[in-house]
Amino acid sequence: MVGSGMRLGRLVLVVCLGLAGCAPPQATRSVPTGSSEVRPRTPGAADATVEIPTDVALKRAVAALGAQGLTVSSLPGPSGTVEATKSGAVEPDWAECPIVTVRDPFSEAFRSRRKQAGELSTKVTVSVSPAAPGSTKITVRSLFLGTYINDYTGNPQQGACRSTGGLEQAVLAAIRGGA
Repeated sequence: MVGSGMRLGRLVLVVCLGLAGCAPPQATRSVPTGSSEVRPRTPGAADATVEIPTDVALKRAVAALGAQGLTVSSLPGPSGTVEATKSGAVEPDWAECPIVTVRDPFSEAFRSRRKQAGELSTKVTVSVSPAAPGSTKITVRSLFLGTYINDYTGNPQQGACRSTGGLEQAVLAAIRGGA
């Protein structure tokens, strides 16, 4: 009796696995008209290890950020961190802001309009730390926020924009190259 029970158990297992493989394919949605192309997220960060001392790397980071037109300030806390910001018009190859829908909250017809970001604020943080004798680990992180003005209310709203990685790589290249 034990042998037939094991055979029955195996048969049930095979049938279950066979049915799991027959699941219907997932339906794909069509892209709505006027939508932005969806691209994979870029982390908004870059890191590298360079063969220079940490203090030299930090000085090069400050110079690189300033050369990109960012306002540099030191952060309270670890001495190996620098922050830089910029608002208004920035390089278009730094980030891509999605088109958003703004709505009229006072309309019974639910009016809406598609908007592009009018302004972009940028915040970049560069951290340096010793990796090994004579080398430094550098991490460049960025955050981009687009500002959208609601045409119906006049109120601004912010939304995250995707980094292209261009700014982060330019800062790393300048630190490596001695800019």
